[in-house]
Amino acid sequence: MNVQLAETREHLLARARREGLETVGYRVVDSPLGPLWIAVGPKGVLAIHYGAEPSAAELARIVRTYGPGVLPDARRVDPVARELDQYFAGTRRRFDIAVDLTPLTDFQRRILSATARVAFGDVSTYA
Repeated sequence: MNVQLAETREHLLARARREGLETVGYRVVDSPLGPLWIAVGPKGVLAIHYGAEPSAAELARIVRTYGPGVLPDARRVDPVARELDQYFAGTRRRFDIAVDLTPLTDFQRRILSATARVAFGDVSTYA
């Protein structure tokens, strides 16, 4: 990224923060599972999807919650990509990155809470 473009980007992001507008940065990263579309908001990771783009419904959910500022932002996603790389390489079992559960329903939060109790390497049923 050239210097002028980087300065303009930083200026616009600072203005969005001052005006209370939230932005979501995204990037597609390669993984052993194929491409992953990762979105990170001000509070942390808010979506990881298989493929190079989210579904229309998922993108609509993100825009409803955060507004239309869904922008490519490798820098914001880089820490997530690093931790995922470490996980897939077998050197990480726990993640340190923040996760934003704001747009999730109560049901989705209960599901995530239940899956978080499954130990690394274990398999569990729905029962």
